[in-house]
Amino acid sequence: MTNKAGVKNNGQPGDVIISWFKLLDESFDGPNYTNEIYVMVVNGLTDPTGRAVDCLQEIKLNFAFPSGSTGVDMLDPASGQVQTQTLPIVNNRRQLVLNLNGGDAALFKFSDGAPFVGITPIPARLDFQTQGGALSVRIQGAAGSRCQLEAAPSLPSTNWTTLTNLLLPSSPYVFQDTTSSNLSTRFYRVVGVP
Repeated sequence: MTNKAGVKNNGQPGDVIISWFKLLDESFDGPNYTNEIYVMVVNGLTDPTGRAVDCLQEIKLNFAFPSGSTGVDMLDPASGQVQTQTLPIVNNRRQLVLNLNGGDAALFKFSDGAPFVGITPIPARLDFQTQGGALSVRIQGAAGSRCQLEAAPSLPSTNWTTLTNLLLPSSPYVFQDTTSSNLSTRFYRVVGVP
């Protein structure tokens, strides 16, 4: 950790509190997940004569993830929504860098597709662009949420075709519909998948 503000504690690093927990009620993880681990990191550097920003620290955490895991789902304190962060590899470990003011905290879990308990995902929205004759479908929603992009030739329709299933890696996410160029009309919808 680094005392980035360098204003308090004679520029020396302060305390960091790291705690982890599992849910008491496993049913909150959903039927397909168990033993989800949540981690909270608190910048313990504070000063009674300073402001929170005077105690800013950079905290680096290194993780040895299992194969296929690349990031964390972190609760955004400003919006209350979950954001998925892909972590870079540093010295053969995935590294999370947190910049926290004095007394601030970060809450996250390892990104494995399980829902972040207590958060209601934002419904996904669609918008469209054409690029080089192909239609680009932009999906905006909560990163890390599961969704299914579907298309139908007319409305109303009971015959929706699944174009893709995905764990939204970022928002917006752009899907190139290469099959739409031969069609005069096509309707789209995005559906949340548990």
